[in-house]
Parts: sequence; C-alpha cells; structure tokens
Amino acid sequence: MLGSLTLRRALLLCALSGLAAPLVAQEGDRSGAEVYKQLCVVCHGENGDGKGLIQLDRPARSFRDGGFSFGNTKEAISRTVAAGIGGTPMPGFASMLSESELEAVAEYVIAFGPERPPSPDAAMQLQVLDRPVVVRGHLPRVAPNAPDHPRGLLVGTLDGLSWEYAADDLRLLAVRQGAFVSREDWKGRGGTPLKPLGRIVHLRAGGTPMTEFTPMYPQHIASAVGVSLAYTRQLKATEIRDGRAWIEARIMKKEQPIATVREAGEAFSLSTVAGYRRTFEIERHTDAPLLFMAHYSNKGIVEQLPLDNAGFLCFVREGEDSGTVYFVQTRTVLDYHADENGVSIGVPADARTAGFAVNVLPLPSGAQEAWAQIKKEVMP
Repeated sequence: MLGSLTLRRALLLCALSGLAAPLVAQEGDRSGAEVYKQLCVVCHGENGDGKGLIQLDRPARSFRDGGFSFGNTKEAISRTVAAGIGGTPMPGFASMLSESELEAVAEYVIAFGPERPPSPDAAMQLQVLDRPVVVRGHLPRVAPNAPDHPRGLLVGTLDGLSWEYAADDLRLLAVRQGAFVSREDWKGRGGTPLKPLGRIVHLRAGGTPMTEFTPMYPQHIASAVGVSLAYTRQLKATEIRDGRAWIEARIMKKEQPIATVREAGEAFSLSTVAGYRRTFEIERHTDAPLLFMAHYSNKGIVEQLPLDNAGFLCFVREGEDSGTVYFVQTRTVLDYHADENGVSIGVPADARTAGFAVNVLPLPSGAQEAWAQIKKEVMP
C-alpha cells in the first residue's frame, strides 16, 4: 500500500511529468476544477470514477457513486481533503489549500455524484460544521440484542465520528462514522428516539458494555464482594474546549465521590489502519482503588506488549471484541494489565491527577498481518 509520503511523492512526480497540472504559485484562490486537476485526478480520475493515473493497492473512491466515508456535505468533504484519511493512501492537503479552495474542490467533487431529491426530513438533520455537537435524547438500540437508552448522549466530532453513550452511567456503546444525526424527536412531543446516521465502525461488547470505572475487575465485584462495591459514573456537564467535546463525569461509590473524569474523543490512525482515541483526565478525591476497564472479556486471549513507561500495546486474539488492538499512552506512570479478563489501567492511590489515552484500532480482515505491522510501527 502507498503510504502518505509515498503518495505525495507520486503526486509530485506526476505533476513534474505532465500527468497532472503543475503546482504553480497563484495570486488568487484556484477554482474547484483547478484544484481537482492538480491534486485529485492522479488517483480519482478525470471523471471522478476512481480510475486514476497511478495504481494503488486499494481502489480510490469513485465520486460518481455518491456517498462519502465522513459525510456528504461540503463541510465534511472539505475536512477530509484537509486532514486526509488515516490508514489509507489519502493524504491531507491542509498546508496546500486555502479554506475557499477546500470548499471549492468539495463542491466540485459532490457534483460528480448523482442528483438526489432533497430529503423531506432534511430540516431535522444536524450537521457538524465548525465545532463539535452534543445532543441528548432517546437513543435506539445499537444492535438487535442491545437495549435502547431513553437517556442517551450523542457527540459529533469534527473528524466525522459520532460517539454514542448511555447517559445514565456514561458507557460508550458505539463509535460511528459519517453523517451525524436526524432529530426524529422533533416530530412529536418527546419520546421519539434520535436517529444516528453514521455507520458503526466499532460496537463495544455487542452494544452492552459493562461499567468502565471500577475498584477491581467486574467479575470479582459480582462474584466475590458483591455488586454494592461497583462504581457509577454520573454525567455532570459537557464542554467544547480547544475544538474538542469534553464530557465531565463524577465517579461515585454510592454517595461518595471517588474521582472526577473528563473524556474527549477523536479519530486516530497509524499508517495502515484507522480507529479512534479516547483521552481521559482524572482528578482523584479519595485513595479508593480506581481501575479503568478499556476492554472486558470472559475467558478471552489477549497478547500484551509493554512500551517502556509510555504505556502498552495489546491485541485481543480470541473472545469478545477479538481482532481489536488497544494502544494505551499515559501521561503519568500507571498500572496496567491485560489477560483473559480484559485490558485495564489502574490509577495509583498516590496519583492525585492522571491522564491517559486509549487508542482503539478495530482491525479489518487479515488481523494477524495488521497486528504485525502495528507492532513494527509502535514498538520503540
């Protein structure tokens, strides 16, 4: 597969050889057609059919079919052109194009697709434009055997991802990619579920994940010491800070606050695979044991690789959520563990504040080969 650097070299060589229009200095902004001819035609073809001038290991998208991974709007496509798509040959062009040029080429690309009549429900569809969007409401079930959540939280981020939480205990249920949400609840007088529009790229524990912050492994809470010791996670507030949506919650043991946790999500990718990142900021209020369950399993097989003091890397070989890589990066030295019970991060009692990021990479088919490549890229 061509990586971003290789693809940029290919674009430059094509430009120098005359296969694409040369990238020359412009006094004003270029039109969408000019930008497309100079930067996009090499891979996506003159007619937007994905039949470009260079051959890639995976076909370039055909714009004539319509539909885009991160949303069909001008704003969503502009962001994709600017940032690129991690884990694919698609590079980002933010340093090469002005804002108006990004919008112009997005409009040009959209025009390749089939004309579609306006949706009668278009007025109810919320889009993520220049800042994240947070919506509370009734979330429908994310899988056939999962429950719906009358108290749900849906967060749309600027990278085209949507984050679906059960708001009563703030468990992340699923991560979606694409368009954001249709406010179906506007049709009636409450009670109608929201309609998330993106496709699910990671369904956590079949849509029924266990609590994430605990004093110990969940099965020990249930079988050894009783469920009364389990923590709850109470939603307190949401905040847009530095272009990211932060969710603030209080970790509680009955009526006692254990810690305050702030979480933000964003897209994350390595050279060959894309996923998402959850960043946590933790402020302790007591010395009580505090464990974050990144992944819970029942008799699974997890391979763990420590990365000095910077965190760890592990691969779920068998069991629930098999084929998923967890790449944890820590701001402070934390305890961590991965075994048949799952993947956990422990915050030591003497650490009054802590921070870590959990990068989740759901691997495609050929997970073993992808895992081998990830280890080469991440291991020091």
